[in-house]
This record gives sequence, C-alpha cells and structure tokens, in this order.
Amino acid sequence: PSRNVRILATDMSAAALAIAQRAAYSTQKVQKIPQAFLDKYFTYRDELYYAVDTVKQPITFRQFNLINLSASSVPIYDLIFCRNVLIYFDYAAQFTLLRGILHQLRPRGFLCLGDAESVHTFPDISKMLELHETHDALIYQKRGEPS
Repeated sequence: PSRNVRILATDMSAAALAIAQRAAYSTQKVQKIPQAFLDKYFTYRDELYYAVDTVKQPITFRQFNLINLSASSVPIYDLIFCRNVLIYFDYAAQFTLLRGILHQLRPRGFLCLGDAESVHTFPDISKMLELHETHDALIYQKRGEPS
C-alpha cells in the first residue's frame, strides 16, 4: 500500500544537517541493521553505506532551534523523535519545549525520547502521555482520540 510519508529533520547546526543529508554511514554505524535492510535501502561504495534515493526523498532538512518552537499551530505530527535533546536544557526550558512538542503532536501520536530523558518530573505533561517501555528508549503515546 502507498503511504504519504513526510519527514522533517531539524537541527540548529548547519554542519550536522549537512552530515545528515549526505546519508553516508560507516560499517560500524550500520552493524545493528539486518543485512536484508542494508541490501534493500543502502548502496555500498567507498567503504560507506549510502541511503538510496527512495529513503531520502521524503525527508526535508531544516535548520531550526527548538527553543523557537511555536505552540500556535495545529497538531501535525504523528511521530516526533527528540532523543538526547532535553538533557541540554534546564527544567523550565524542558517544560516549555515538551509543552510545545506535545502541541505539535496529534492525539495518539508518539514521542520518542532518549533513555536518559523522561517526562515523569512534569506531572501536567506526563498525564497527557502513556509510556511504552523499550530496552533503549522511552516512547510515549499522546492520550486522546485521533483527529
């Protein structure tokens, strides 16, 4: 079945975005990816694995500082990865950032945080989420009915 998948990849660093857009990975970086996926979604040349165009095509790269996240628009994301980002902010900034992220996340959408991050210290935010435990990440699902 055909799916309308669009991915917005953001970072405040132009250098980090340039690396991400290149989509080239060392053997060490892809070692946990099953060989069948490597064969299907990557090409190997010059000792690097490159993501194929069908993987890269739905991705838009944008330089963006999460502190500027506006809570004024309607929820538009089904899935948000914000792994190992909150750890760089103080408590107040974490709260503001999480509130903005949740405003952007559709009901029943998923928020993926790093294993060192949690929402449990924010009671108002944690009430809005259901935790799904994994071995190396925290995945939260926003409560509510999908729109």
